[in-house]
Amino acid sequence: MERVNGNPPDVAALAEFAATRSLTVSVAEASRVVGVGTSTAYEAIKRGDFPFQTIKVGGKVRVVTASIVRVLSGEPDPTPPAAALQAA
Repeated sequence: MERVNGNPPDVAALAEFAATRSLTVSVAEASRVVGVGTSTAYEAIKRGDFPFQTIKVGGKVRVVTASIVRVLSGEPDPTPPAAALQAA
């Protein structure tokens, strides 16, 4: 597995994260996972360089939990970041 910020991924923590969340999480929660502010996350989503897959649901942006787990565990995420939002 790939290192995240110089540290190996905590597989148990990622599994717990996935098991205790719904299929999508808010941008605020996803931004806390990567240690950036919510405004920074929304700006990255607009630019198309947020590292996780996003979708738009009822006018709100949601982040796909499985995408967070894949990216942080070092697995390739088959969906380009923010692709769904850009298409909306």
